[in-house]
This record gives sequence, structure tokens and C-alpha cells, in this order.
Amino acid sequence: MSLALTLLSRIWPYLLGGAAAIAAWLYADHRGYSRAEAIYTAQIAQLQADVRQKTAEAQAQAIEAARNQEVAATRITQDVSDEYQARIAALRARYDGLLAKARADQGGSRETDVPGVPDAASGPDAATCEAGFPAEDALIASIQAEQLVGLQEWVRQQQKNAETAK
Repeated sequence: MSLALTLLSRIWPYLLGGAAAIAAWLYADHRGYSRAEAIYTAQIAQLQADVRQKTAEAQAQAIEAARNQEVAATRITQDVSDEYQARIAALRARYDGLLAKARADQGGSRETDVPGVPDAASGPDAATCEAGFPAEDALIASIQAEQLVGLQEWVRQQQKNAETAK
């Protein structure tokens, strides 16, 4: 046993020195990991901040684009409505002018009033309407046709506006 104790007493300082070297290496290695972890944590924090900033910018751009599209859609609706109202007003004016002319033509053909004879018809009777529309029905059909044309134009322009917004 004394040989073992003698040997141990001689190498004990070397063992202690080796253990200290290993501890120093582990400590230095740990500090390297700590530094790397700090660097990676800072990079992750910067990345998160960049993502938040870019997300906020993208949301602001999307909101602005939606506002612009809404303004354009409202303008299109107003323009088409104004054109439609102008065409309907022109149709009504034409209809009123034709009615006034027809009344004037009918009233001007008689030279004197004949007692007991009823006034002339102010428009075609039902039998003659079968060959075509009565004047009021023609006006209604024309207005409906203009409504359809206006609706088609509105849809076409709204579609174009939606496609340019993409």
C-alpha cells in the first residue's frame, strides 16, 4: 500500500493540475457558448423587430390599397349612375316630345268641333298595340334596356378596377 500512496502523492499535483486545466477549458468553452448565445439572441430579436416592421408596412400598404380601390369603385358607381340618369332623362324628354307632337297632330286635323262626336283617340287602341308596344310600354322597355346597359358597364368597370388592384 505504501507504494500506491507514494505513487499517488507524487502524481497528485499532476492530477490536480489536469483537473484544473479541464475545468478551465470547460469554463472557457462555456463562456464561448454564452457569447454565441448572446449573439444569436440579439440576432433573433433583430429579426423579430424587422418582421414586425415589415408586417406593419405591409398592413399599411394593404389598407391604403383598399381605400384607393374603394374610392375608385365609388367613383365608377357615381359616373355610371350619372350617365344612366342622363340617358333616362333624354329618353323621357324624347317620349314627352313625341307625345306632345302626337297630340298636336291629332288636335290640328279637325277644323271644327262637331257636337255629339267623341274626341279622337289620343293613342292607338288595344288592337293596334298587338302589332307593337304602346308608347308607355316602349318607354318602360327603353328604360329597362338602359338599366341593363348601365349595369353591364358598371360591372365591366368594377371588374377592371378589381383586377388593377391585385
